[in-house]
Amino acid sequence: MQLEIILRKPVFISHDGLLLASSLGAIPPGSALRSGQTRKIILRQKNGKRKVWTLAFVSIPFAPKDSLVSEVIDLHIGSDLSAKRFWLFTFFLLISSIIFIALISVLALATKISYGITGAAEQVMKGIRKFQRGDLSHRIHIPEKDELGKIAGQRNEMAGSLDTTYLSLKKAESEIRKYELTLEDKVEQRTQELRESLERIQNMKMQQDADYYLTALLLEPLSKAALKGDYWQVESFLKPYKSFNFGKRQKSIGGDISITSEIRIGAKPFLLFLNADAMGKSMQGAGGALVLGAALQSRLAVLREEHKEIDPENILQEILSELDKIFMSFEGYMYATFCAGILSSNGDPVYSDGEHPPMTVLSGNSSTFLPSCRNYRLGGNGKPLEVKRAQIADGAILIGGSDGRSDVFLPDQPDIAQSIPDDLLHSLFREAKGNPATVYSLLCQHGRPADDFTLLAVHYSKENGT
Repeated sequence: MQLEIILRKPVFISHDGLLLASSLGAIPPGSALRSGQTRKIILRQKNGKRKVWTLAFVSIPFAPKDSLVSEVIDLHIGSDLSAKRFWLFTFFLLISSIIFIALISVLALATKISYGITGAAEQVMKGIRKFQRGDLSHRIHIPEKDELGKIAGQRNEMAGSLDTTYLSLKKAESEIRKYELTLEDKVEQRTQELRESLERIQNMKMQQDADYYLTALLLEPLSKAALKGDYWQVESFLKPYKSFNFGKRQKSIGGDISITSEIRIGAKPFLLFLNADAMGKSMQGAGGALVLGAALQSRLAVLREEHKEIDPENILQEILSELDKIFMSFEGYMYATFCAGILSSNGDPVYSDGEHPPMTVLSGNSSTFLPSCRNYRLGGNGKPLEVKRAQIADGAILIGGSDGRSDVFLPDQPDIAQSIPDDLLHSLFREAKGNPATVYSLLCQHGRPADDFTLLAVHYSKENGT
C-alpha cells in the first residue's frame, strides 16, 4: 500500500518507511527513512550554485502505520511531473480561495443591500399604516435618495399638506360651531334691526304720503277748470302720473294745473283760461303748481271786483308778467310752461304760450294749431311776454294741454318716451269731438302716457249767448 502526501515537494514512502519515489534526486529510492532522522542533501540550483539542505522526517498522525513524511522547507527543485501537479493544486486552492472570498463578499454586500431595502420598505409600510389610521404627524426618515426615498419624501409632503388642510378645517369647524352658537342671537338682532328700519321707512313713507295728501288737498280748490257760461262751456281732464295711498284714501299728485274763470271787463263777460306744467316730478311739480294756482287765483279775485275797461291783451300780459316774476324769485329752482288766453263773447281770443304744446282749434272736421308765441317758460323771461290775437268760429273748440298729451310709451319701445305725430293727435281730437276724457282713452290705445296728462277744452257758442 502506498500513501501519497503532497507538500511543497512531493515525497512518496511505503508503510515500512522505505522511500518509493521523490522529486529530490539526491535521495535514492529504497532509502530507509525513520522519524527523527535527518539527512543533508547537496543540490545544484538552476543558476549553477550548490546549496546544502537538511531534511527532517517526522511521523504524521493520519498516515498509515509507521509511515513517515518529510517536510521540505524552501526547497526549489527543477520542474517535474509531481511539481506540476503541486502547482496546479496550489493554483486551484488559490482560485478556490479567491472565489470563496468573493462569494462571501457578495453575500455580505447582498445582505447589506437587502437589509437596507427591507428596512426602508418596512419604514414606508409603517408610515403608510400610520397614514391610514389618520396619523398625519408621522414622517418617514430615509436618508437614501433612491426610489423608496423619493416615495417617502412625497408621502411626507402629502401628509404635511393634508395635515395643514386638516388643521384649517378644524379651525373653520370651530369657528362655524362658535357662529352656530351665536347665530340665533345674530339672526334675532338682525331681524330686529330690519324691523326697526322697515318701521322707519314706513313712518317716512307715511309722512311723505301725508305731505302728498295735504298738497293734493291744497291743489283741489285752486285748480278749478270746469265751467259753463252763456257763451262757453269748459271741460277739463287731469290724470297725474304719481298715485299714492294715504290710509284708505287714494290720491294723485303732479305739476299740471288748469284754471278757468269768468271775468268782466267793463260790462262785457270774458273767459280767462290757463293750462300749465310746473317743472319737476311729484312734490316739486306740485309745489310749482300750488304757487302758480295761489298767485293766479289771488289776481283773479281782484279782477272780479274791478270791472275796469282794460284791453284784454294788457290784462293777460300783466297777469303773466306777475307770474313770471314770482317764479323768477326762486332763482332757477322752479319753472312752469304754460298756455293761457282770454276769450270774449265775440269769439276773438287773445292768447300766449311759453315752451308749451301749441293750442288747437277744432272746428267741424278740421283742426289746426294756433301759432306759438316767442316766450320762455314762467321764471325765465324777465320782460313783458308776447300776446297774440285769433278768431274762432261759432261752435269751435279751443283745446290746450300739457306735453303729457303727446309724450307716450309706445308698444314697440315700452321704456322710451316718444312724441306721437301731429296728424295722429288731430285725429284723436276729431274722433273725441274735443272731449278731454275721451281723448285720453283713445290715446291710451296707442301707448301709455309718460307724464302728467291735462287737457282743457273751451267750447265756444255765440248763439247760446244771444
